Amino acid sequence: MRKIHGWQHREYILRNIIIFYSDVYLNNKSQIEATITTTTTTIKNNEKKKKKKKKKKKKKKKKKKKKKKKKKKKKKKKKKKVL
Repeated sequence: MRKIHGWQHREYILRNIIIFYSDVYLNNKSQIEATITTTTTTIKNNEKKKKKKKKKKKKKKKKKKKKKKKKKKKKKKKKKKVL
């Protein structure tokens, strides 16, 4: 089966609505179709923006943690006791 995108499904629903009301609004049919095309394009653009934002989030690099260097303790020399 073909994968249906969200905007395609919405466009299909909008087209059905137009066909249903076209008998009532025969004079305004072209105007209504124009509004449908504008709404579908806005939906497409919004989804494209969302996808771009998601891609930008993935591109962010993780900051490398700097390893702290352990300081070496100096050994104290024991003085020999002279009798």
